[in-house]
Amino acid sequence: MPPKKLVGSTPSAVANSKPRRSSRLANLSSKPLSARLSTNKPRSRTMNEAGLGDGPGQSSQPPQKKRKPSGQRKPRSPSTSRRDVSPTTQIEGPSALPNHTQLETSARALSVHDEDSQYNAAKVEEAREALLRDYPYARTVELEEMLEAYFPKREDLDLDSLCKKLQKNGVITKNKWKSPMVPASPKKVSSHKEIVFRFLDRLYTALQQAWKELRTANSSLPKLTTELLIKGKGSQEAVRHNHSKPDGAFAFGGKICSAAESKGVESSWSWMNIVCPMGFKKNDDDEDKLDDYQKVVWGMHEVMHNDPRRRFVFGLTIANTTIRLWFQNRTTLVASHPFHLHTDWRKLVHILIALGTADRKALGYDDTMVLRGCDEDGEDIFDISVFEQGENDTYASEPRITTYRTVERIKDYTADVLTGRATRVWKVRKVVNGQMDGPELVLKDTWINDDRKPEHVILGQIRKELEEKGDPRIRHFLTCDTAGWVPVTKADPGIQDHTYRVHCRQVVFNCNPATDVIPLLPFLAPRLQKMSSVTTDQRIHYRIVFSEVGKPLKAQGTFDRMFFALQGGLCGCGAIHDTGHIHRDVSANNILLVMRDASSAPCRCPGPSLDGVPETGKILVPVIMDLEHSVNVNDNKASHHVRTGTWDSMASEVQSRYWRFLPSKYKLAEYPTRWCQHALHDLEPFLWIAVRILFKYLVPGVSLVSSRSYASSSSYSLIFPPIQELPRQLNPIMIDYAILGCLPEPYHVFRSPMMGWARFLIESYEKAYEHSHPSMVISEIGRTSPEVVQGCSDFLSLLRNEVKANPALQGELEDVTNRVSYYYH
Repeated sequence: MPPKKLVGSTPSAVANSKPRRSSRLANLSSKPLSARLSTNKPRSRTMNEAGLGDGPGQSSQPPQKKRKPSGQRKPRSPSTSRRDVSPTTQIEGPSALPNHTQLETSARALSVHDEDSQYNAAKVEEAREALLRDYPYARTVELEEMLEAYFPKREDLDLDSLCKKLQKNGVITKNKWKSPMVPASPKKVSSHKEIVFRFLDRLYTALQQAWKELRTANSSLPKLTTELLIKGKGSQEAVRHNHSKPDGAFAFGGKICSAAESKGVESSWSWMNIVCPMGFKKNDDDEDKLDDYQKVVWGMHEVMHNDPRRRFVFGLTIANTTIRLWFQNRTTLVASHPFHLHTDWRKLVHILIALGTADRKALGYDDTMVLRGCDEDGEDIFDISVFEQGENDTYASEPRITTYRTVERIKDYTADVLTGRATRVWKVRKVVNGQMDGPELVLKDTWINDDRKPEHVILGQIRKELEEKGDPRIRHFLTCDTAGWVPVTKADPGIQDHTYRVHCRQVVFNCNPATDVIPLLPFLAPRLQKMSSVTTDQRIHYRIVFSEVGKPLKAQGTFDRMFFALQGGLCGCGAIHDTGHIHRDVSANNILLVMRDASSAPCRCPGPSLDGVPETGKILVPVIMDLEHSVNVNDNKASHHVRTGTWDSMASEVQSRYWRFLPSKYKLAEYPTRWCQHALHDLEPFLWIAVRILFKYLVPGVSLVSSRSYASSSSYSLIFPPIQELPRQLNPIMIDYAILGCLPEPYHVFRSPMMGWARFLIESYEKAYEHSHPSMVISEIGRTSPEVVQGCSDFLSLLRNEVKANPALQGELEDVTNRVSYYYH
């Protein structure tokens, strides 16, 4: 008999319910919430009746939209994995795109990847495909505009004299490169590609000679700084431990002290030295050009990912005689319109000499972060400068500069994507007179949207208001040690490192975002129409240092501690709402447990089973962090802010950008025309985090259900949909079917609390919307937050009670991420 419609969802009702056995399900589990099923209301259809998927006791059918499995990933290290990103290219300047695109962005901009990403696949091809699935095309612009934006002017490099010198030296004959030094058509040369494209080495040697002759007469011209490398025996050592290598590159020569050095890799080929990876193809058909584009984009990504000092990177592709210049920073991936190897030789000269004579700043290096060496494990050590910024979002006349030395890398998975925040977090200590001093702290380096308040300002406002009220929930927030914008260079701290104002000198590209594109994955081209509009958001480099060093949710080891951490995060989230803010990015990665003094004022949220370390007077306290996307609900812009969140924990309405839970009495014509994110959307993610914990961790002595992957269960795929698929549905029956069909029998005790929690959230949405309709003012909707926070915490208490009552669920957990497949790829 299928489950009937749920009519009650309080935690007490769930706790007192007695599941009734069904003969059809007797061999699997009891049917949840039977004591609360009503026979007076029409029953809901089962998932099979509704056409939604497999039911209990039936064979699972894969969802209709499948992706080819890409195998098991190989993690980079125990502490790091994936992260944050925009699926679409952002073009410099507020005038580069139509006005209607300025208010929209995809939820995936922050959330495409977390630490389980296929970016960390052992095979380069799999990792590259995962990268490009989320960024399947690049914008194309005029080469002249890119040269103006990123390179010195022609007159500053005296290009006219250089071109005349090349003609005089016989390098250029009949207005093209001399043959056979440069072949007229590389595809007609029978030798292997690596041999054919060594003509670039000969060409650049001739260019260097001409440049040295010019500098003899004009010493004001810049010196040659980089060397041109053509693919040979060297191989870059990336953090992923793959051995991909571009066909060629501009790179700084000389030794570097990094993980690559310690492994005996040629230093010039290290990603830490490369400033412009290159891709070569003898043929220029569409398939070869596409492969060329993919490989050079991957190489640029490797540079930006593996070296945290990089602000931007260049790339170059040559397919026969067709050349494109590429550029990537934290908001943009652009390629030039194609130009010809021979007929446009002056343009190639401009590019090569600009790359050959640029200093480290002009080639994207950040001099406020210095590579000091590497530890015995091969982990790079950096000295990072933080320029203190006041709470009024401005620098002092002479900002206080504090230098920190990295002790341990905590996470950097959001740097796995092509564009976005690229947040990296280290455990650090202050540097005083060249030596480390003081306690360990946590430093976060990130690229935030330039129209948002910096995190330390938001955190300061929330903490100040709670402190003035004497609110003990202040303990659920971190303490800022210092913070500020990152300048372009140490020598001039007054100029912020900005992706538009600095990186491209405020050049506005004249391009059509709908047509001026290069597809990087053609088979995904039809999906581009489903993607949200491109934004003109630009980013500023920012750093913040926190006083507390804690442990993330995933490191808590038991179900009880994880659910306790969620309760503390909920308490902190309620405090955020009470100060008039919403968080907008609640995820498992944003909940941390730290040690606090036991003497600090306790709040009303439940405590842990183990109260810290009694002999030290410390207790374990959860904190909620990463407040950079928080907004004040009374801000005029709050109703128009971009959608944010982490996909796996994102509220169902946030994924769909649609009012799903308006009471049924409202007709379609009465639906609000404008959707907005509000306080209750901060609370639903706690349910999805709790559900995901069950699927991610296994207690000792319990085996996975058969060998099938979670992805083969359509009920699982409906509550945790892959990116770019249909948004998730907040449906108690789907959650129940997923737990029953995918998880081992000891986990079935969680079915009733999880179903009740989902039902409670649906009723909370309906109640809040009924009171706020038709204006749907987000501050009005948020007034129900305190009771919803309490209700969610009560359901977490039910989960903890189930753990305490079942010894089989109390052991140290094993992460089974590597043993199951969550999604089709």
